[in-house]
Amino acid sequence: DVYKRQGITNAQMAGFKLGVGIFAAVAAAGTAVFALYKNYQRQMDEAVKAASEAGSEIDENTKSINEQIAKVKELREQLADNSTTQEEAKNIKQELLGIQDSLVEKYGKEAESINLVNGNLEKQIDLLNDLSESQLKDYFKDEENRKGADEAIVAQIEPSQDSMSTC
Repeated sequence: DVYKRQGITNAQMAGFKLGVGIFAAVAAAGTAVFALYKNYQRQMDEAVKAASEAGSEIDENTKSINEQIAKVKELREQLADNSTTQEEAKNIKQELLGIQDSLVEKYGKEAESINLVNGNLEKQIDLLNDLSESQLKDYFKDEENRKGADEAIVAQIEPSQDSMSTC
């Protein structure tokens, strides 16, 4: 037998094989744990990215609504001005109607009750603000969005804490 000629006993060879087997099992387990960690990290990165993108979309929509509120106020003031001609008043009402139509197109049923042309200005502005709040509430009703938002917040806090610890 080859091993006997080299002075290796069967027990030593069995021990060696057992050691190699244990090493292979530990390496495989380590690889599996690493793969699980990388998968978890990828999912968290995707959740943070999705929350960030959704947050940006909400910011854009809120900014757009605020700009439209300012424009509606301006147009309604022009409409209330006694020096406005009938032609100017007609054009202002068409512009208000265009804003209203774009809101209904973008926000659907939530915006259908808004009447920018003939409705009470303060009530219409409150409805526009409610539209913005409703969009935020709908976003955070979804558990995945909340998790992603939480992860995005943590991801922004952790780098700042790391930079503070190096000072």
